Order: sequence, then C-alpha cells, then structure tokens
Amino acid sequence: MSNRTHHFGDARANQDKWHYRYIVEGLNDPIFILDSECQISYANKACLAVLGYGPDELLGHSFNKFLHKEEAVEIGKNLAGLTQGTGHELHIEHRLLTGNGNWEVFETCGKSLSGQADQPLGMLHLRNITKQKQTGVDLKTQARLLELLMDISTTYINIPLDKLDSSLKKSLEVLGKYIGADRFYIFEYDFKQNISRNTYEWCSDGIEPEIENLQSIPLTEITDWVECHQRGDIMHIPDVFELPIENGVRQILEPQEIKSMIAVPMMDEKQCLGFVGLDSVRVQHCYSNAEKKLLTVFANMLVSIHNRFFTLEALYMQNDKFKQIAWMQSHLVRAPLARMMGLCSLLERGKYSEVSKPEILEGINRSANELDQIIRNISKKTDILNGHDKYI
Repeated sequence: MSNRTHHFGDARANQDKWHYRYIVEGLNDPIFILDSECQISYANKACLAVLGYGPDELLGHSFNKFLHKEEAVEIGKNLAGLTQGTGHELHIEHRLLTGNGNWEVFETCGKSLSGQADQPLGMLHLRNITKQKQTGVDLKTQARLLELLMDISTTYINIPLDKLDSSLKKSLEVLGKYIGADRFYIFEYDFKQNISRNTYEWCSDGIEPEIENLQSIPLTEITDWVECHQRGDIMHIPDVFELPIENGVRQILEPQEIKSMIAVPMMDEKQCLGFVGLDSVRVQHCYSNAEKKLLTVFANMLVSIHNRFFTLEALYMQNDKFKQIAWMQSHLVRAPLARMMGLCSLLERGKYSEVSKPEILEGINRSANELDQIIRNISKKTDILNGHDKYI
C-alpha cells in the first residue's frame, strides 16, 4: 500500500511539475529558478525573447553574473535568503545585462520554493520596465529643459549690451553641463572674407580650450559643413572617425580629439549667421532630439539678440547722422549764407566802387556754390536715412 501511495505521489508530483512548467513556458516574462547556490537551473522561453540569451548562456550560470556591479552585492544577499529557505519573498528593481550588451531595468519578484527532498529553490519573475523608467526620466528631462529655456529667454529679453558677453559665457556653461558636453561654442560666418571664427567657448574641467586655434578658418576647408548650415540643416557627427581620412571636417576635429559633435546653424530667415556647437571628447555621444531642440532654441535666441543689437547699432548710427545734419544746418549753412547776405547788403546800399563790384559779385557766386554743395550733402544724407540709398 505504501509503495502504491509513493508511486501515486511521484506521478502526481510529475503531473503538477509539467502542468506548472506548461504555464510558465507560456508567459511573456522571463522566469528563472535558482538553486541553493543562486545558479540558474531553469529558464523559460521568454528569456530568449526578452533578454536575448539562449539556454546554454543561462543554465548553470550564477544569476549574479548578469547584475550590475553597483547592485550585485545587495541583490546577491536578497537572493541568498530566497534560496536558503522557504517562506521568503522579494520585490526589487535592478539593472540586468541583456544579450545585446545593454543594461536594462527590470522589476523582479521572487519567492522561495521546495524542490526534491525539500531542497530550497528560488523562483524569479522578471518584467522589463526600461521604457517606463525612461519615460519618467524623459519627463524630468523635459521639465528641466523647459526650465532652462525659460531662464535663457528671460535672461536675454532686455539685456544691456555691456552684460551680453558675460551672460553668453554663463549660458554656455549651464547648457554644456546640462547636456554633459565637453565643449560648447559659438562660431560666426564671414562670407565677405570667406572665413569662420570662434567667438565664444566653454570647456568642462580637464578639456583644453581651442578658441585661439579656431580663428580665420577658411570656408573652403569645410565646404560640406557650410553648405549644410546654409540649407538650415544640423551637422551631427556621432563618430568623427567614421568620416573619410581626407575629409576636411575630420582633419579639423581629429586633432582636437573630438569623438562626437553637433553644430546647429543660426538662421536669420535664409541667411546663415554662424552656428552653435557641442563637442564630446571623452566618450562618443549621439545627441538626442531633446538636445537638438535645446540647441536650436538657443541658436534662434542668438539670432534675435544679433538682430536686436544690430538694429540698435543702426539706430545709434542713424541718430549720429541726424546730429551731423543738424550741425551742418546750424553751422555750415550759416557761414556762406551770412557772407551772401553781407555782400548783397553792400550792393543794396550802394557802398561799393566800380572796381570792387566784380569782386563782390564773385564773392556772392562762390558763397552760392558753397551753399549749394552743402545743401546737396544734406539732401544726400537725408535720402540715406529715408532708405533711398544703401547705408546699413
């Protein structure tokens, strides 16, 4: 009777085992069973789809092997407790190395089980929450991004000219640190001289400045770069060393030990004034859409600043011209006019000799010509100020 009961119990246990395994194999989330040494003794099919590992890469290996080193010790203690006795449970979030070499975030639930001969086992149920976590990070990033853009916008609304230089340098530092760049800079294009020059630069600690080496760069050496910006496009190079060796852009970037870079044009309608750019020197970096947006907004703001101060400068110059005209009217016109009036008075009162009459008439004629030239000059300057001639 006892033997029959024993065999029945084994049969029932095997039936439950296969029924349980059938359910587990149908799950979309990875399921692991760990032995008392925290080695993987079972992994379902979802481990291949979700984690990118095959059975041979998992079975017999310690689960701790796939944990991030910053978390392995603490999680290892929790797993040891799980596999050393029944009744234990755990619920943790951690990073796990996937088969494609990426660290992804998982939510893991664990429970103690009893194996054959009451050998303690641990079952782990993993759920990939990387996207959910990334969404949370993205929301925080967007919030910080909006905060930065608001700060920048309010900083430059009515900034006086004497504060502009220091404010630009501070903005480069703040934005550069936020993005994690090694170098942040502003360049201007001078198409009359066919050169580009570095006007502002910020460097993180330990990064050599390059601004002194980047003055008067011939545009003929970076034609692809310039043409890209003139179209209003962003120049983004995730890996400088993928460019051809003879490429002019690579020949400029490589000596600076730049691994990745991005440069956003400053567009005033269809005219490209220059660009703002970031360098990654220590590690390669593929700049995100959010980072591109931030740079684009900053570039547009610089264009607005340029136009504002350009307009102010034009107004100052125009005001100077008005002052010149006022001075000409009050001084230059008065001198020949006074001479003419004096000579005409002599003629009117008859206080002249026949000998001096030609000299008086000649004096009037010279004064009239002088006055005519002065009036012409005033008229020309007035036309310029009224926009009838090119001035600025």
